[in-house]
Amino acid sequence: MERQPKSENGTKENFNSTIFDGEATKETHWAAMPVFIAVFLIVLVLMTTTGNLVVCRLFWVCRRMRIPSFYFVVSMSFSDFLMGVLVIPMGLAYHMTFQTTGRWIFGSFFCNLWLFLNFLLCSASIFNLCVVSGDRYIAVTSPLKYMSRMNERRVKQIIGIAWCAALILASFIIYGTNASKNNSKNCSIWGLHYEYSIALLVAGYALPVSFLVFANGKVLFIARTHLNKIHAQEFSLSTLSEGPVASCGPATRSKQMPSKTRIRREIRIFKTFLIVTCAFLISWTPFVVILLIDSMFNVPELIRHSSIILLYCNSALNPFIYGFYNAEFRKALSESLGCK
Repeated sequence: MERQPKSENGTKENFNSTIFDGEATKETHWAAMPVFIAVFLIVLVLMTTTGNLVVCRLFWVCRRMRIPSFYFVVSMSFSDFLMGVLVIPMGLAYHMTFQTTGRWIFGSFFCNLWLFLNFLLCSASIFNLCVVSGDRYIAVTSPLKYMSRMNERRVKQIIGIAWCAALILASFIIYGTNASKNNSKNCSIWGLHYEYSIALLVAGYALPVSFLVFANGKVLFIARTHLNKIHAQEFSLSTLSEGPVASCGPATRSKQMPSKTRIRREIRIFKTFLIVTCAFLISWTPFVVILLIDSMFNVPELIRHSSIILLYCNSALNPFIYGFYNAEFRKALSESLGCK
């Protein structure tokens, strides 16, 4: 437990410790910052639930969207939707009750449940993002074998594995949370033993990030290489069209068009998920680093709170990234009322 700074009259000042924090204050009050956090969390709940519900609904009503790649997207959106329905509202309730009681009032069972859902749904979102990138990797590196490899049964098995991995990681971290400190008074993830923080860093961050960088980098390299080859062939054909074999030009060009269109489509999809990956890195990196540092040193409360809220923001951003950067998603969404 950290020391509270003292004011000039010798009494402890109240810094309104709330979300995930292990500290309690004897006097609590509503100030500008707690009110701002509460309002922001309410907006975040609305954005997270609405945006991800739209993605899930689109999958449900539009049969043509039930393709392997979108199965993975929906699985990720479902985890983010549950985050907005179950986790963030409980965080909001904790924040609001803390301002009047100075402690966690919902009991140890709901504390463990809440922390467990935090890690489960965040990990599921991360692992599903890895699965999406792996799907794009297979689509670009083995386009002819893609449909046979990524059939509906295989897709469901992969999604099940991703959720099982998230379940195992969440259970391990919750065990570490209970082993590290008593959360019955203030429900907190801070103060994990060093070994549990390292495990979370490796399994929940370093390995997924390494895979995302590898898969997305490989997709971009292959797609660019194929596109450059097609451009070179088009240039050669345009040169030959000036000679006596001009009649061969149009037919050959027509054969190149489907491949060129497909590769450009894959690049557009890749750019969308690259932005999703960058949003994940921006949202998760501060939290993981601070959690690791907190296992050894005390970290200021405001930095802790900011990293948690930034983590929640990731669940709200993904559907809006799809809608803004993916033309196919926007088109399907505009036609969703007529989908059967």
